[in-house]
Amino acid sequence: MDGKRNRRVDQLIHTLVNVALPKYIADHRAQQFGFYGPDLALQKRNEINQRGATITREMIEETDPGRIFTVKSQTTPGRTYTVDLEAYICHSCPSFP
Repeated sequence: MDGKRNRRVDQLIHTLVNVALPKYIADHRAQQFGFYGPDLALQKRNEINQRGATITREMIEETDPGRIFTVKSQTTPGRTYTVDLEAYICHSCPSFP
């Protein structure tokens, strides 16, 4: 290259060091403190599992053996949710994954 600068490589290195790297560091720190990212999904999943553990056997009625169940709401009296385990869906369940 005879001592000439390769401007494209210089520009790439400058962008990586001065723009991209600080952004990745800031994103990583924010994720460590739970502001966003996969940690929020994990927190939501743990919250759902904790609420699910409080459902008693008396609240679950088997509609179609081994497949469809009706679950009484813990917060709204008289409300039920239909859960289909084969299709892995629940109609009108606010926190079903």
